[in-house]
Amino acid sequence: MSNWTSDVQKLYSLAEENALHAAVVFMDVLHGLGIDFNVRGFGSSTYMHKAFRDQKISGVRRTYDSIKERDDLIRELSESISCGGSTADGDAMLAAVDDMKKFGAERNVILVLTDGEGNTGTPLSEALKGAEDSGVKVIGIGIERSITYVAQNYKHYVQVPDIEMLPVEFKKILRKEIESWYGAKNLSRGQIDEIEETHPTLDKAANEGRMFALTGDQLSGLDLANIDSEKLTNLFLGNLISIRSPPETKIKISERLKENVFKENVIKGLKLIYESAKPEFLPKDKPMRFCMVVEDEGQPTIVFNDSFNNLIAHSGGGKKTGSRYASIYTGYNSLVTAVKMNGEGRFRELVAHEARDLMRGFHVDEELESANRLYDDVLDIYDSDSAKFLWFDLLRTHPQEGKAYILKYDQSRLAASQIGVVETYVQLLREKYSIDIKMQAHSQAHGSHESLIAVYCTGKDFKGEGHVDISIPEGELKDYILRITGMVNIAIASANIPDNLSNEDVDKYRPIISYIQKQYKSIIGEELAVPDSIEGILKVIKRIILGLPKSYRRNVEEIEEYNRLAKETLTAA
Repeated sequence: MSNWTSDVQKLYSLAEENALHAAVVFMDVLHGLGIDFNVRGFGSSTYMHKAFRDQKISGVRRTYDSIKERDDLIRELSESISCGGSTADGDAMLAAVDDMKKFGAERNVILVLTDGEGNTGTPLSEALKGAEDSGVKVIGIGIERSITYVAQNYKHYVQVPDIEMLPVEFKKILRKEIESWYGAKNLSRGQIDEIEETHPTLDKAANEGRMFALTGDQLSGLDLANIDSEKLTNLFLGNLISIRSPPETKIKISERLKENVFKENVIKGLKLIYESAKPEFLPKDKPMRFCMVVEDEGQPTIVFNDSFNNLIAHSGGGKKTGSRYASIYTGYNSLVTAVKMNGEGRFRELVAHEARDLMRGFHVDEELESANRLYDDVLDIYDSDSAKFLWFDLLRTHPQEGKAYILKYDQSRLAASQIGVVETYVQLLREKYSIDIKMQAHSQAHGSHESLIAVYCTGKDFKGEGHVDISIPEGELKDYILRITGMVNIAIASANIPDNLSNEDVDKYRPIISYIQKQYKSIIGEELAVPDSIEGILKVIKRIILGLPKSYRRNVEEIEEYNRLAKETLTAA
C-alpha cells in the first residue's frame, strides 16, 4: 500500500488558477487510482484541507468520493490559495511527515507544489532531512517560474515550464514511483537484464490461455490465414513459458480461437508487430517471439493498462537473462484502441523503438519523441563504435607499446554523471585494451587553465597532447548533453600525433587527422577545415573547440539518462 500527501503553498506570486489546477490534477489522479492522500496548505502556518481516511481530525474531511466533497474541497483550496502571506514550507513538510508516521502506509510520498523560497519557520533543508530520515520521499513540483527553485533545493523534483504539461509530468511521476515500489513490473521500462520472462502478469495470462505468441520464423514461413486451428493452437502453446498445466491451457487457447474474428485479429496483430520490428534491430543470439496478451479486465495491470504509452513491452534481450526468447508484447484490446487513436504508422514506430532497445541491451526511459532524439540526434552509439575503430584499427599502425597517457578533465564544469562516462572510458582502455592511462581532475573554478578534456601521451622519442573544449550559447555545461566519448576520442587521437610533427611524417598521420575530422563533424554537424601546412595542422587539431547548438541543452533527467546510456554503450563496446 502507499499514501501520498500534497503540500499546496499560498501561491500569491504564481497564477492562482495554475496552483488550483495542479492541486486538482493530483487529487483526481490519486483518487482514480485508489491511492489515499491528504492535502496540507501552507502560508505563515500549515493547515489541513483533507486528511487520510484513517486520520480523524475534527472539522476536516477525510474522503473525496462524491461530487459534493470534491467541489467543496476545490472551493476551499481556491479561497486559501488566493490569500497572501509568508511561506512556511519547512513547517508544512514536517507536519506532513508526522501525518505519514501516524497514518501513512508502507510507502509514502510528499508532493510539494511551490512557487519559491520559504521565509519563515523551519528551514527547508532541515525539513527535507527529517523526511529522508523517516523514509518519506519528497518531490518538489516547480511550475513555470519556480522551476529553478525546485532544482536547486529538492533532491527529487519535476520542472513544469507550462501548466498544460502538468498531467503528463504527473503521469511520469506516478509511473516511476510505481516501478520503484514493485520493481520492473512494467516491462516497457527499466533494465532488460532485470526482467524475468515469468513476470506475474504475463505468467498469469499465459497459464489462463490469454497469451498468443509466435516466433518471427513462424510468422514469415507459414500461411497463417489457412492454417487449421489445432495446428495453430499447438504453435501458440509451444511458445509459452512455465505453463503449469499444458492440457488445461491448450483447451483455453483452443476455445478462444473458435471465434473467427478474434483469431483473425490476433494473426493480423502479430503480423503487424512482426513487420514493424525492423530486422536490423532484432537480437541475433536467440529467437524473437511476438506476443499478444488479452488483458485481464478484472485485474488492470501496469502493463497494457494504457492504450498508448505502455502499449508495447519487451524482455529477454539482456545479456544476463536466461530466457530462451527475446520477446515483444502488446495488449489485444490496447492494440485495437491505439491503432484507431494514433494510426498504424505510430504503432510501427513504437514497435521499432522497443526492438531497438532489445538490440542495444538497454532501454531509453523516455517518451517516444525524447527517446528518438537521444537515439537519432546525439546518442553516442557512433562514438562508442568510433572508439573501437580508434584503438582496434587506427592506432595499431602507431604502436602503443611503451606509451603512457594522462587524461585530465575539469571537474568544476562537468556533472558527476559526465565524469562517470570519462571513468568508464578509462576503465575500458585499461581492461580491454591494456592501455597505460591515468586520470587527473582539475578545476577551472580554482584557477586551472586546462581544457575541459586534455590527453597527454608520452613514449620513447614521442610526446603528443590533445585538447578539447566546449563553447555554448547560454547557461552552464552541466545543462547540456555532452558527447563525452566523442570528445575523448578526439583528444586521444590528437595526442597520438606528435607535437613536433615533421613534413616527412604528415602522410603517416593523415588517417588520424581524417578520423578527428569525422568525429568532429558527427558531434556538431560541421566540417573541420585542416590546413596543409605543419603549423596549420597542429594549430587546428591540437586544441579543438566544439560549439554546441542550443538544442543540446536539456533537462536534468534527460541528461542523466543520456549519460547512463553513454556508459552502457561503452561497456558493450
